[in-house]
Amino acid sequence: MSNKFVAKYDEESDVLFIYHSGKKSRGSIELGKDIHISFSPKFEVTGLEFLEASKTLSLLSNNKITKEELSNLKKGYLDTTIDKGLIIVRYYLFFEQKEKPIIEQLVVQDIHYKSPITGWIVLIHKDYWARFL
Repeated sequence: MSNKFVAKYDEESDVLFIYHSGKKSRGSIELGKDIHISFSPKFEVTGLEFLEASKTLSLLSNNKITKEELSNLKKGYLDTTIDKGLIIVRYYLFFEQKEKPIIEQLVVQDIHYKSPITGWIVLIHKDYWARFL
């Protein structure tokens, strides 16, 4: 699986992009202002983009990651698990200067998950507005 992923870092703009080389992206969602998760037309995770990558990855991993280290990134890849209404995206970063890889995860709600609570929120919301109309 890891050989299908490409990790590219642009030191000048401090952006890291990890993507699946064989899949096309249909669109993306933002997690905060500095993380974008790309999806295929089948809503499979195809890539992860980190803006202000050195700062963002340092914060997420609780490890200092410099622009120089990112410039010398050996490889990076993604692993995705969908379970109980969540999409768990693990990212793996292997550096020249570090013994151990950075392995972290991001979690977002699966857009196909049908929560029974969502129905109640909509009903309560409609009822609330109906009383004021």
